[in-house]
Amino acid sequence: MRQLGQRYSSYFPTLLLSTYNQTLFWFRHSERQRSRESIRAFAQGLFGEAGAENVVFEDVPTEDTLTRPGDFCPAFSLLESTTESDAFRLGPQFRQTIAEVNAKLGFVQQSIPNILTIWDICRFEKTINPEDDSSWCSAFSIANNQVLEYYTDMKYYYRNGYGIPDRRLTENMSCELMTNMLSYLTADTASESARVIGVHSSTLQIFMVALGLFEDEIPLTRHNIAQQPSLENELGQSKSCADGDHDLLFLYNERPLQIPGCQFNGLCKLSFIAQTFQRFVGANCSSLFCNSS
Repeated sequence: MRQLGQRYSSYFPTLLLSTYNQTLFWFRHSERQRSRESIRAFAQGLFGEAGAENVVFEDVPTEDTLTRPGDFCPAFSLLESTTESDAFRLGPQFRQTIAEVNAKLGFVQQSIPNILTIWDICRFEKTINPEDDSSWCSAFSIANNQVLEYYTDMKYYYRNGYGIPDRRLTENMSCELMTNMLSYLTADTASESARVIGVHSSTLQIFMVALGLFEDEIPLTRHNIAQQPSLENELGQSKSCADGDHDLLFLYNERPLQIPGCQFNGLCKLSFIAQTFQRFVGANCSSLFCNSS
């Protein structure tokens, strides 16, 4: 996150100024330690360690439906299905992967939870030091990685993604994020240069469903791993236009994000975004949140 802040600062030097000014930046994270430390590291990347000491973070409410909506909607927790991921875990491809990893480790038969833990450590090490070899990663072939990644993707798909049967409820859970974004983008005068919100991966996945992103024609199932290509940060930037219909640039993992109906290079007109998500403009999220209306 610190490196990400440094890169964004270099990408957008006139937007993300290197000197912190409270009137120009709005920061928010969840109460979870990992969210708090991540967003503070991002601030260090923007302003340096000394400058980040001055950053003011917004208070986190007890019921934080902005950064953790899934934790405060009981109806949402009832929608998760593990049928497909459990079936895949019992299937031949997953069992072969476990057998191959155990054969490579050789000296002891590891349980599935232990192998998944080793795989997580491998992924964290490669994320931190992508150019270095990781001893933990030596247990997994490319095919093993693909199988374990598909298994994880399937769990997310049926927990936070398009595999949930009540899509309207999922969309409404992103009400606060949507209204926060739209109110900022459609304001006559924006006081902040940037709003930086550190959310959890599950929240970002729910938000992407609300935006209609990455919806494949073929759902993820236990049977079709071969048909699925192998989520994270998201950024929106506004560019002023003389006619008032500003250009918006959306990036996902630092690459242009194509929102349905917008240009392939990630550019959208503000009028299109405001019209597409009109029901969230000025919405009463306290009544919309966690229902299917």
